[in-house]
Amino acid sequence: MTALGLLAAKGSAGVTTLATAMVLARAAAGATLIEADRAGGDLALLHAVPQSPGLAELAARARRAAPEQDVLTGYLRPLAGGALPTLLAPVDSAGASAALDALSQHPRTLLAPDTARTLVLDLGRADPTGPARGLLALCDALVLVTLGDLTALAHAQALARLLPELGRPARFALIDSGPYPAAEAEAALGLPCAGILPFDPKHAARLRDPLQAAAASTRLVRAAGHLLDTLTPAAHDAPQEVLVT
Repeated sequence: MTALGLLAAKGSAGVTTLATAMVLARAAAGATLIEADRAGGDLALLHAVPQSPGLAELAARARRAAPEQDVLTGYLRPLAGGALPTLLAPVDSAGASAALDALSQHPRTLLAPDTARTLVLDLGRADPTGPARGLLALCDALVLVTLGDLTALAHAQALARLLPELGRPARFALIDSGPYPAAEAEAALGLPCAGILPFDPKHAARLRDPLQAAAASTRLVRAAGHLLDTLTPAAHDAPQEVLVT
């Protein structure tokens, strides 16, 4: 099992959209979306489904779960007709924060032994110095998602400095919404670029629509799957030009 953490700093966007696109692209191969944003989940509201059972119930069980148990599978929801398997977080920030605080004490509850599942954690604006540290440390790799404008990169820079302390490979994905190319962003953030993501609000809106998500742009979903593939241990060093936002 592999866990990939996507996170952003203040002023950046695109984490949930990118996470959703990645899972839509690779759900058949075991990709699974984990809503782990302390600000609360979005997908229960967007897909008009109950938020329970989900993250809160999994977190409540985490303390009693045996290491060899596959606890996660029983709490996944088959959104978008089964094309988007998701662990839904509470919509409100207080509920999401409480569940994530509890799960951070037992983060390995998310892992299922002897499975080929790839967890894509939507960590939102996670703070590596706070309770989210347990989930961040669980990830095999971390990706800082940032817009390409001055303010977004300035906020991302502060977060990027903290990521190496977690001892996990860290890269960034650049949403091409500003004047700064990948090379300048790499110099500012001190991280390698995993991908350059064209800014396309129309494609992002389709992924947030439950009636269109499963049949969203083939090019978009294929590109998201390609980016996910490059973030495996066999990833290439060069930034990949992909259509994700």
